[in-house]
Amino acid sequence: MQHLNIKINIAKQESALIDLEFNLERSKITAMLGKSGSGKSLSAMSIFGFTPSGFQGRTQVSLGGQPYNARHLSAIMQNPRTAFNTLMTIEAHAIESLKVIDKWDTSGQKRIEKALEDVCLDSSVLRKYPFELSGGMLQRAMIALALLKEPQFIIADEPTTDLDLITQSKILELLLDLKAKKQVGFLLITHDFGVVKRIADRVLVVSEGRIVQRGSVQEVFENPIHPQTKLLIEAYKNFGKGQHASA
Repeated sequence: MQHLNIKINIAKQESALIDLEFNLERSKITAMLGKSGSGKSLSAMSIFGFTPSGFQGRTQVSLGGQPYNARHLSAIMQNPRTAFNTLMTIEAHAIESLKVIDKWDTSGQKRIEKALEDVCLDSSVLRKYPFELSGGMLQRAMIALALLKEPQFIIADEPTTDLDLITQSKILELLLDLKAKKQVGFLLITHDFGVVKRIADRVLVVSEGRIVQRGSVQEVFENPIHPQTKLLIEAYKNFGKGQHASA
């Protein structure tokens, strides 16, 4: 099993804002769970070398003790409608993605069609513009673009936040399918313990830029040690009660 080790340290005005160290595994989904503002998305950005103005960051990514190029990582964003250029077709996005990683060649079209097949999309979507696709189809298209890099690991930042419950369920099933069939390792960033409980293998609970609890989903759910963990689980339980009450 290959382990990707990630160390993140981000400072703002001389004080440490984020200080994390964790491992990702192939064929495993590791969830980074925390409330809004806990540093989850900022951590994800730093893995790709991006930090906002005013922040200074240092991120080390290694595989088996050796430096690991972030170009081999892919990302899935939480709101696909803001990630696509409305003036470009899905095919144009795919071709551009392959050109950026120097993989646009005679096999490029087949590579694109295979990525669409992997996410259960017909090649007819290539002629579509982003505004012509539903939220679920657009998120699948984004996942297909992520697969074009043939990544070993994918960072998924709140990938189901803007989707209805039925579409959300289908996207989560797709992530599980990719984990199994392609042995992709995921870092799933979320504030929703329901999503974590459904598909994650391990959990990192983050509060104020620190990992305050880690373990398997069962361990964390059955033994919430940190107050933040308890709050997130309580919110999940209360949401479930609300659903039953409205049924």
